[in-house]
Amino acid sequence: MSKRRPEGRRGSASMVAIGIIAAVVLFVALQFWWWVFCRVEIESGKVGILIAKLGENLPSGEIIATASWQKGIQLGVLSEGRYFYNPIFWDWELVPMLEIPANHLGILIRKYGREFAEAELRTGKIIADDGEKGITAKVLQPGRYRINPYAEHVEKHKAVEVPAGCVGIVTNLTGREAKKANTFLVEEGEKGV
Repeated sequence: MSKRRPEGRRGSASMVAIGIIAAVVLFVALQFWWWVFCRVEIESGKVGILIAKLGENLPSGEIIATASWQKGIQLGVLSEGRYFYNPIFWDWELVPMLEIPANHLGILIRKYGREFAEAELRTGKIIADDGEKGITAKVLQPGRYRINPYAEHVEKHKAVEVPAGCVGIVTNLTGREAKKANTFLVEEGEKGV
């Protein structure tokens, strides 16, 4: 006389097996999704620009998301390497790094931030403070830089060379007015020679 298994045990064992197989298939599918669709590979000489698809709208007139919870082009950039971002929430773009060649300088112009106040424009201010749009005081030396082209623009200019045996004279075009009128040399931070 052979023993028969109860029908309920055989059914529950097959359900457990189906559950395990489903879990393994789901795990493999998620890994495939993560590796194929969420992977961002940034090669040498490139930077990644992140664009948030969800989040709080930017204030009127702003073009760059300065906080990670804002929707739009993010201020920070991704350097070379491998990153994982879900394409449901993020988009990205790869752009070349900025290169300033030898014997050149870069002038950094910020495209985001608050505008100059009208009073500042009347005084002849041309250099932007932190958080303001416009030309910054930062000068980029020859080299490679991770610059977000949507947030900042760089103008490249040939460097001025002072030959041996000569001197260079610097004239400040910005700054406060000289304390002493009709002086040849001004104090640091003042307009003039």
